[in-house]
Amino acid sequence: MDAQRERLMCRIGLHRWARMRQPDPDLENPQLDAPWVSRCRYCGRERGDASLFLTALFGAVFLGSIAIFWFSSPLLGALVMIAGMSGLMWTAGLAVLQVIVRWLSIGR
Repeated sequence: MDAQRERLMCRIGLHRWARMRQPDPDLENPQLDAPWVSRCRYCGRERGDASLFLTALFGAVFLGSIAIFWFSSPLLGALVMIAGMSGLMWTAGLAVLQVIVRWLSIGR
């Protein structure tokens, strides 16, 4: 891949994630105690979890559907709630599954 295309891919959010160990030189054994982090191969951006954004999104959809339920149409409010929850699980399902699998794989 050329550098121009790599920059464009990272700019629009299509990163190439790689899991790396991040050693801490201040520790006695830096390689043994190094945590795993996910970084983009090209731009070096660290991958974060989007839990705060997803919580805010769920809260907005929940409050909006409650407002529609009380002030407009109960059926429309229920449909907005179902659609909001379905959309949230569609977008966040893989991220939640990845966290659960990672948690189960390290033996905690």
